[in-house]
Parts: sequence; C-alpha cells; structure tokens
Amino acid sequence: MNKQSIPRILFYIAGLLILALGIILNTKCGLGVSPIISVAFSISAITHCSFGNMTFLLYAIFVLAELLIHLTLNHRYHVHPDRAPVIRRNFKLLLVMDLLQLPLSLVFTRFMNLFSAWIPAPEKFGYQLLILAGGIICTGIGAAMSLNMRIIPNPGDGIVQAISDFIGKSVGFTKNCFDLFNICLTCCIDLIFAHHLIGNRCCRFRCRSRDCLIQSSVYEENDAHGGVNILNALFWHSRQESANCLQFIHKSYHLFS
Repeated sequence: MNKQSIPRILFYIAGLLILALGIILNTKCGLGVSPIISVAFSISAITHCSFGNMTFLLYAIFVLAELLIHLTLNHRYHVHPDRAPVIRRNFKLLLVMDLLQLPLSLVFTRFMNLFSAWIPAPEKFGYQLLILAGGIICTGIGAAMSLNMRIIPNPGDGIVQAISDFIGKSVGFTKNCFDLFNICLTCCIDLIFAHHLIGNRCCRFRCRSRDCLIQSSVYEENDAHGGVNILNALFWHSRQESANCLQFIHKSYHLFS
C-alpha cells in the first residue's frame, strides 16, 4: 500500500459513514425510504428487528446473487469469449470484490445501528422535513464519495451492475427496474404480513403510543442511566429479535409452500 492509497481509503470510509448517516436520517423523518432498502425497512418493522441487521441480511443476499451472476457470465464467456473480454479477464478480481462486500456491509450496517440508536425521531412535521433534507444531502454526498474512490462497491450498486452485465442493458435502465421490483416486493410483504403499507409518519422506531407499528428493541433497551447500550445497538442484541425473525421466516415458508 503506497502513501497515495491512504487518503483514498480514508475518503472512502468517510463516504460510507456519511452514506450510513443519510440512510438513517431518511428513516427517522418518517416520510419514506429509498426503494433499495425498503424491503429491509419493512421486514424490520414487521419482525421488530433492528434496521441495520435486516439491511445486512439483504446485502448478503445481494452479494450471493452477484456471485451467481458472475459465475454464470464466466461460463457464458467461455462459450463465447468474444462477447465480454473485460469481464473474463477480470473474473478473479470480480469474485474478490464480491466477497469483500460482505465485511464492508457488516461494518456499514453497524454504523447504521449506532446512528439509529443515537438520533431521535422528530415529532413535528417541520423537523421531519429538515431531517429529510439532511438525509438526502448526506446520502448523495456519501454515495459520491464512496463511488468515486472505486475501491469496494456497495452491494446495492454491485447487484445492479451485475444484473446490467447479465441482461446487456444500461445501468440506468437496470437501476430503475430494480427499484420498481423492490417497491413491488415491499408492498407485497407489507400487505401480506402487516395488512397495510408500512411507512410514512406511522412508522417510527420510537413512539409514545402503544399502538405504534414499529418499536425496535434497539431503541428501547437503554442502560441504567437512560442512554443507549452501544453493544445492543451494534449487534443482534436480544433473543426476542432472533425469535421474531425466525417467526417471520416460518410464516413465509408456510404461506408459499
């Protein structure tokens, strides 16, 4: 590692932190989330599991899909080597970059859990708009900083690029289709398991009324001094969270079997 790589890595890490902050600010405002993380957001609301943990599971699925797509492309290019010589030549590098997305996702979602535990959800609509504006700005800046460094792609961007290479369409077209797919999938999950669309102002990670739709235990389990337990915020912190997730999987299996 040369001296020029250190600033790039630091700039890349800073971009990931800002991106994680932007995503959490978008969820805290209670005015909706981006399509690519809407699935994780809805499942975390239904199962009462932390948003960061659900996002990591979703990213792990994306990485697995990327590996399968790249393996399929490599087999295709062995049969037709003239179609994509660049991907064939960099096949091993692609697999390494795919696998490196897993530890990146783990660290990224831990920061999401920390930001979620530290940032309160605003009650007034004016504050919600300010939080939303801050989330959009942070998301744009963080994404630009991390993408421009070209080190390890975010799984959300990696899966879109892999699908784009597989179907032979532009990245922009593939991104729009993938976002639409996530929105439809989120709506189906909400209507099947929650019987209504989850989101907007009724979806809070912290609320005062008993009939709140979302009460993630990350934000309810505080230490004796009233502060957030950092270890609980970072990891899968309770048996109830694991039980809720397993119950969701069990219900899904019986629903579609």
